[in-house]
Amino acid sequence: MSRRLVAYSLAGAAMTALWLFLIYLPAERERASLRSAIAQADWQLQDFQRVIRELPAYAETSRELARRKERLNSSLYAKEDILNLFRRIGAEASSHNLRLLDISPPVDELLALNRASPDRDEPQFLNITVGLRGRYLDFGRFVEDLEKAPFFRGENSCWLRGDQTPRPEIDLTISFKALIGSGEEV
Repeated sequence: MSRRLVAYSLAGAAMTALWLFLIYLPAERERASLRSAIAQADWQLQDFQRVIRELPAYAETSRELARRKERLNSSLYAKEDILNLFRRIGAEASSHNLRLLDISPPVDELLALNRASPDRDEPQFLNITVGLRGRYLDFGRFVEDLEKAPFFRGENSCWLRGDQTPRPEIDLTISFKALIGSGEEV
């Protein structure tokens, strides 16, 4: 009987070992894997709920950035209008056989234009000083055409400089008020 007991005991231990290795441990690993997947899904769900809660703030921030971009772009368009005005004055001077020496708007006016958000209903003006070199009659034609330009809003000052020697070229400096963004391009 003791042999039988040992045989039954060994058979029972073997069956327990087989059950442990073939059924219990794989099922336990699968349960651990499922618990990990559930924990990961729970974390993702919490993250998704956080994103949903923050969505209105994100949308408002996005709208604010779009408004800010629009304000900056409107300022950029004003700068583009100034550059177009400078190009037009340079082209006009060249068409009258004048050499453009410099174009200089006052820095404080440029800074004020940069700070202000331009309102499309309100015109913007800029005082501009243009230095040119050429012949006297060409200056006269240039100033005449400048006064007819749609951006011209009045002359501030005008200086002619030349040597005592009979030289065909003289210098002209003209300062005037210009309307920015008059729609006229070169």
